[in-house]
Amino acid sequence: MNLFQKLLGKRGDTFPLKDLNQKNISAGLVASLLVMTGPPVLLLQASANGNFTMTQTILWMSSIYVIGGVYSILLPLYYRIPIVGAHTITGIAFLATVTSLVYLL
Repeated sequence: MNLFQKLLGKRGDTFPLKDLNQKNISAGLVASLLVMTGPPVLLLQASANGNFTMTQTILWMSSIYVIGGVYSILLPLYYRIPIVGAHTITGIAFLATVTSLVYLL
């Protein structure tokens, strides 16, 4: 088994990128738009409640989207099922209420 097959997973004799079609691409775009438009408002509210600096807020937001993006690209290629690496809206809403109680040094 070569390195490419180890990284992307061999599921039968099909190539992982063969599953790209208009339906799958549009479903991925809709999912990414929902993830990228709703929670940032709650995320900014959580950082404001926690008195985060601008640098901390930017680092938090960028790490969420970069790690989630890498997760959303690599795992579906390996497992051949749609997996979205994103934070939950309920998790961000919880953070928006809790960050006012936690103090950063």
